[in-house]
Amino acid sequence: MGLSKIANVETTWVAEIDESANRLLEYRYAVPNLGDVRDLATTEDRLFEIEVPECDVVTAGFPCQPFSQAGDRKGTEDERWLIDDVCRVASSAKAEWLILENVRGILSANGGNAISRVCESMARSGFSRWEWGTLPASAVGAPHKRVRWFCVATNPHRRAGKEFNLRHGDWNREKGRLNRKVRNDLKRPCLSGEFKKYESSVRRWETITGRVCPEPRVGNRINPWFVEFMMGLPYGWVCSEKLGLTKTACLGMLGNGVVPLQASCALYQLIERINNGRQS
Repeated sequence: MGLSKIANVETTWVAEIDESANRLLEYRYAVPNLGDVRDLATTEDRLFEIEVPECDVVTAGFPCQPFSQAGDRKGTEDERWLIDDVCRVASSAKAEWLILENVRGILSANGGNAISRVCESMARSGFSRWEWGTLPASAVGAPHKRVRWFCVATNPHRRAGKEFNLRHGDWNREKGRLNRKVRNDLKRPCLSGEFKKYESSVRRWETITGRVCPEPRVGNRINPWFVEFMMGLPYGWVCSEKLGLTKTACLGMLGNGVVPLQASCALYQLIERINNGRQS
């Protein structure tokens, strides 16, 4: 979603095993789901049953649990360490570009060995030119930090000097912004208690996203619609009743997601560095 704000791209396939995420992907994109990324593509020592369709760009928010402050931070020793599989699949797809996302903790996990392994896997799969950086969601106006690590890598041999064609001028503003009259006419919850001090930031996010902030809580529980708003997603993208997802499933996916506008900003900068031949 973030990439689509700055470039003309079309999703052609996905690879996901979570049941709730699969329901959302099927409803929103209706493209083939190749399943477990660990079972895709061919290597010298193992022949997999499923070949990967060719594409220009592979994007992967590979599992952050091995590096998250909320987990045990086992890093490369975690069974969810999937970067080798992601890079293998991207190479098999003959992709010119590989885009990765994770939490900031990937830079320090295993005493720096985790990020070294990422570099090794990218290089071994042919993605030998890369740029990365961290960016908080607050950098694009969100009322929370949510710092994420983004990396754009390219295979110089497949890219053969071609630039990534970016759209200029509209990536940093949502098209459906609320004008002042609409904001005043709509029913907006009065933020109180723990949320009161963030009210000015929340109102700014309303203007940027074109959405009205829902009630933060329903009873004593956090409102999934509020979290969806905080992520800057289109109304009902995850929480729509048409998807039939439980509140727990919605909160899980939203918690693992990325603010699209944040991704757009980060990817735009990183791709421009590669397009302009800048070095890290």
